[in-house]
Amino acid sequence: MLAGAVLTGGSSTRMGADKSLIEIDGVAMAVRVANALRSAGCSPVAMIGGDLDALTELGEFAVADLHPGAGPVGGIITAIRTLGASADGIVVSSCDLGFLAAEHVLELVGSFEANATYGAEITRRCDVVVARTEPGARVQPLLAVWNPNAMGRIEAAFGGGTRSVFGVLDVLDVVEVVVPSDGLRNINTPSDLDAGTS
Repeated sequence: MLAGAVLTGGSSTRMGADKSLIEIDGVAMAVRVANALRSAGCSPVAMIGGDLDALTELGEFAVADLHPGAGPVGGIITAIRTLGASADGIVVSSCDLGFLAAEHVLELVGSFEANATYGAEITRRCDVVVARTEPGARVQPLLAVWNPNAMGRIEAAFGGGTRSVFGVLDVLDVVEVVVPSDGLRNINTPSDLDAGTS
């Protein structure tokens, strides 16, 4: 069973407004991402951080970030702490992947299910499956499936001062999956939004 989490606690400095609540075709970006996770089979899906009241009014399950202001690693830890006890894996996405679709998520889910450790009798281990747009391209660490079994190493890295998701990936067993670039398009600025909807 997989759960999902949308990171909604960013500062949105370049956008000038809360990215999670900005609408594309009448739907808030965070809700669009959550819908993609749900369509890929994630349940439940939680919003992590940000304007909890506004997100709840949109019908979403929203929880406070345990480490506000500490960046996405804090949000990932919160997602695992919130959802990991009852899930084999947690699909975590940033809220600004406004064109994410279920098929993009399923690429990662299939790899995770093929590689993750669900019991002591399985020798293969995968701590996290991350997306990249093409072989050799930089990974997109804010679309990934996280194994709750890796929580100890994630928290150890965080406790040691690591705030970069790439820094956390350096201490984990990582599988990379190529995802079409349209699903990994970040919307960080008004011009990004205009380009994506024109």
